[in-house]
Amino acid sequence: MKIPAGRGSVPPPTGSGPDRWLQGDDPYNDARAALEGLVSVYLHHGPVLRALADASGADAQVERAYRGLVEDFIAATARHIREEQARGRIGPLVDVDETARALTWLDERYLSEALGRAPQGDPQLVVEVLHNIWISTLYGRT
Repeated sequence: MKIPAGRGSVPPPTGSGPDRWLQGDDPYNDARAALEGLVSVYLHHGPVLRALADASGADAQVERAYRGLVEDFIAATARHIREEQARGRIGPLVDVDETARALTWLDERYLSEALGRAPQGDPQLVVEVLHNIWISTLYGRT
């Protein structure tokens, strides 16, 4: 994918985009591809996603739908962390479910701030920051 001039570039995500990490077998590269897919979604729809997140605080129906979507991501992340622990790739964590919750909400807020308003941030930098956080938190390396 090409980003407007002066903004860097994020290559097109491979596999299934945001859920690539959940289904792949190469944690480092799959996490990057998943984050590239997620950044691509926010790059194209960030203002709408930010408005949805903001509206969830004022409308109970929107909040249920939005939180349900985020909770699905949290549950899938927690499941995959446990799978990676069973494979010996991720060591013990203080609490798997809360780690998944923290990482998912961190993504949501950071992406909303970085790409949900004009001017949008540098998408490649956003990928790098999030990739570093996820990999160092879960796998202990950058």
